[in-house]
Amino acid sequence: MRRLTSLLLLVLLIPAGFAADATELAVDAQKAKGVPVIDGALDDACWQELTLTNNFRDPLTGEAAQTQTYFRVIYDNKALYFAFTCPEPDMQSLAAKLDSHDDTLWTDDCVELLIDPSNRRQDYAHIIVNPNGAVYDAWVTNAGASSDTEFETGAQAAAQRNEDSWQVELRLPYVGLKLPRDTRPTWAMNVCREKKTAPSELSCWAPPMAEGFHHPEKFGLLKGLKVNFRAQRIDVGVPEFRNPYFEEGKLFGQLAIPYTNDTGRTVAVRVKATFTDPEGLKSETDAVANLGKGRRELLIPVSAEPCPSADLTLEISRRKPQETLSLTQHLVALDFQPVDITFTRPAYRDTIYASLPSSEIICDVKVNLPRKELRGVELRASFNVGETELAVRRVKRLRARGETTIAFASDSVPAGEYSVRAQAIKDGLVIAEGSRALRKLKPQPHEGILGEGGQLLVDGDPFYPCGFMGASATERLSKAGFNAIHTYVAWYIHRDKDLNAWLDEAQQLGIRVIMEPYPGAVGFHGFRGRAKVTDEDLADIREFVDQYKSHPALLAWYLCDEPRGGEWRGSLKRVYETVADADPFHPVVALDNSASTLAKLQNSADILWIDPYPGFARDGDPKKPLNMVRQAIEDTQAQIPEDMPLWVAPQAFSYAEWDKAREATERAPNMTEIRCMHYMSL
Repeated sequence: MRRLTSLLLLVLLIPAGFAADATELAVDAQKAKGVPVIDGALDDACWQELTLTNNFRDPLTGEAAQTQTYFRVIYDNKALYFAFTCPEPDMQSLAAKLDSHDDTLWTDDCVELLIDPSNRRQDYAHIIVNPNGAVYDAWVTNAGASSDTEFETGAQAAAQRNEDSWQVELRLPYVGLKLPRDTRPTWAMNVCREKKTAPSELSCWAPPMAEGFHHPEKFGLLKGLKVNFRAQRIDVGVPEFRNPYFEEGKLFGQLAIPYTNDTGRTVAVRVKATFTDPEGLKSETDAVANLGKGRRELLIPVSAEPCPSADLTLEISRRKPQETLSLTQHLVALDFQPVDITFTRPAYRDTIYASLPSSEIICDVKVNLPRKELRGVELRASFNVGETELAVRRVKRLRARGETTIAFASDSVPAGEYSVRAQAIKDGLVIAEGSRALRKLKPQPHEGILGEGGQLLVDGDPFYPCGFMGASATERLSKAGFNAIHTYVAWYIHRDKDLNAWLDEAQQLGIRVIMEPYPGAVGFHGFRGRAKVTDEDLADIREFVDQYKSHPALLAWYLCDEPRGGEWRGSLKRVYETVADADPFHPVVALDNSASTLAKLQNSADILWIDPYPGFARDGDPKKPLNMVRQAIEDTQAQIPEDMPLWVAPQAFSYAEWDKAREATERAPNMTEIRCMHYMSL
């Protein structure tokens, strides 16, 4: 009944009118007479006879842009092609500092394409190109509320600068656009420009009459795409390294690649997987395979250098005719040992806590050797303190794939540092081994840990955090029954005032604090202005954590806030490991606004936190349907372990609090809307 009640509330409270606000603004795509060379010159014959589309306007007021922008669009059976021309009176001041893929190109002069092949106005591709020809692409979901910046469209772009303008040529393959099964000739689209030279200006082809560009309900139309889209419907998911084994010091295994092939036929492909380790060493695998019809998984034999994680570039191409179907990049965990040990008890941080005692240690052990070498292998495992063996277990016969489970008694051992070591033995010789550290801790006042099923425990009792983000502890919050706050300003209070005194006040009010572990400015793109943390950064983080980890008001460490950029996101695991090692008594929380990007942080945090914000129009309804809150939760839960905690931050603010210019268009949610978002969160 609880689920039914939530659905009834959802129906009653979601405002009407969220269907796409159809507009007559449209552009007809022309069939390409020859394929243009993507060089930015725009001198190909196929561009010359096309009518230029312009009439760009201010996205908020709808007034004509002071500096116009022009675009043309053509298509063939494989891709869309765009030509953008950007007149610029002050070419000497053009902002064009960035040249890396998926960098923050919106800080440069740039053109932006937002395109929705489904025309449902909920999910769409976002492509940005700057005057250097650098490309940023992302998949935007929930009607603009969140985006996956690790998504790759396979777009190719080039730019050219002229005396009084700059221009961009763009190829956008259909296979990179998540084409739905019912793709039709008419798509939703907007073309936008960010002009940084004075006077700076935002403009777009289809003005939403609101701030910003991400208002898909106001997109214009791209019409006339007479293409057999079924032949392009191949979607590739996130790969995973499986079935690892070691041979002569090198790591081998299988790359499991989930995909959906809706073309209606088997597709012969070539798969190229390139792993690049932190030292820059590359391991390449080139294989041929067939993509069967429907939703399936492809297993490709691969090899890589052993390391905690590596960058994977995955290219899948059609063999005949030769054509790239998917080009993606991923951060893949490769932290395997010749003998892997995983603790199922204790399950949290490989640590036995006084408030969550365990009478035994249970380990899943896997010998990562070629299957032919597993015949006749026995296992010897020991529970150790230093070099002293406290207990030994032997397994005469391993299960399939070299697996077994062993247990050691732990209730009688004192607090301290321990390890479990495992050796694979064949014909009396050790042929592989591995180890894993374990610790047992003394009781700690104000201990905060995760118990069975991921439940937060404080001093051994369940704790349900309820409070506000970006807040201070006040008597008003305390009297209202709130028990937790999150702050962005711990470092600044530490620097300018007295953070201990600030935390003391929260403690006196019965309010716990979630704060960042960083001794310096941290943002969406990095720490101290850098995306990659250094050893010095980690040492400073550890020192900061050591200074405040024993304060009774501390509830958790806040790892990140909607982190963007692969290098910064890749650094977060090192930050997490540093914080968790320095402070085993408080969990680490990571926040993002997209289910797909948040789920990818599951190995860098103990708790995941999602903030799906609908936005609220000053004189109207929520800008995005309120059920996006529940959808974001369900999408995240589908991608993370069942027992991993997921927190939710429903919107309770107006964007005008940060930007006074938005007071005319923004408001905070009312109590009915807040209540609805909370019910969906529960």
